[in-house]
Amino acid sequence: MRFQGNIIENLQAASESKDKVLLKEILVDSMANLIEEDPTEMVKVLKHSNVDVDDNVSKRKLIDIASYNLYNNPLFHKNLAVNLVKGKEANENDYASAEGDGSGSEGGEGGGKGAAAAGIVSSIAGMLGSIGAWGASSNDLKKEELRTQSQMYEKIFGEEKKTNWMPIIVIGGVLLIGAIVVWRLTAKK
Repeated sequence: MRFQGNIIENLQAASESKDKVLLKEILVDSMANLIEEDPTEMVKVLKHSNVDVDDNVSKRKLIDIASYNLYNNPLFHKNLAVNLVKGKEANENDYASAEGDGSGSEGGEGGGKGAAAAGIVSSIAGMLGSIGAWGASSNDLKKEELRTQSQMYEKIFGEEKKTNWMPIIVIGGVLLIGAIVVWRLTAKK
């Protein structure tokens, strides 16, 4: 994970500074870290967000599904926020559902810690929801979704070496033309 320290503090600082790029980088880094280290948690978040996903889904498919839902599923924003705040300590009642309000059951006397956690979850869910609002059109959202996918692929699987074929083709062409010229010159003798 590139960003050290408390993820909540990092997200809040990026939001307060109105640095949308940093906010998205922190979020993508957190999602990639979650998929890489504990994909079952991401599957749990997706399932609570009414996404049909197999328990044994590959990391590549999980990246594709999570990227799509980041830009198209408000319920995923709430449930991802719950996971970022509570992690493995989140129980079934903490996650939002299509029928519920997403506040979870925080129990306890006077709200205290539970109310504070619910406020943080709501705040982070709002930040996540604003990511989808940055694109003015569906084309912009699709571009951002693909950019997010590629960033997560890079973080999880590393940079893939791509061969630049242009120099190889140019050198091959020059050698081929040279061979044809030599053949034609020697064929006349």
